[in-house]
Amino acid sequence: MTVSQQRQLRRAGKTNAWLDPGEIRRDCRLAGEDEDYLTRAMTQLQLSTRSFFRVLKISRTIADLEGAGQIERQHLLEAISLRFPGSRVE
Repeated sequence: MTVSQQRQLRRAGKTNAWLDPGEIRRDCRLAGEDEDYLTRAMTQLQLSTRSFFRVLKISRTIADLEGAGQIERQHLLEAISLRFPGSRVE
């Protein structure tokens, strides 16, 4: 088991892949400007609600891999680029 998985289990009792929408809201909080950024990305890329939650879970996992307590803009950017290669959000 990786250190990242251990963090996830301590925080939620399961890995990020298995978080439900309520747990995502609790564990994947964003700073105000990052929430605005993700909302713009959602509109610009025409993301579904399901894709929105997946981006948040991937962002949380990237933050866990780096040992970050909070999801930051760089984690969102990486998650979006992994889910939607070649996309650019202004």
